[in-house]
Amino acid sequence: MPFKKGQSGNPKGRVSGPVELKAHARFRKQFGPTAENDVIKAVIAAAKQGNLQAATWLWERKYGKPSDQPIQSTPTTIRVEYGDHRQPAVPPVMSVPWTPDDH
Repeated sequence: MPFKKGQSGNPKGRVSGPVELKAHARFRKQFGPTAENDVIKAVIAAAKQGNLQAATWLWERKYGKPSDQPIQSTPTTIRVEYGDHRQPAVPPVMSVPWTPDDH
């Protein structure tokens, strides 16, 4: 069925209630009301004992996964010229965008 211009692709709207609440309710029903806290406490204890995987799990849930992309600041163009600066006939050899973080 093709979409009609100006018509919503999801006419019934978003599902009511956050998905996380339903998932937490299923987890508590299956494993008990304190299971979630027990798991988190166990992971914290493992991280304190030097378990890198547990520490990484906690860090990523608190602060998010690190980005592979460098943080971009305002680019600056650096013009590199080779030759005698007194001779205006020498064209620039290289002109590249550069940011202070690109060392």
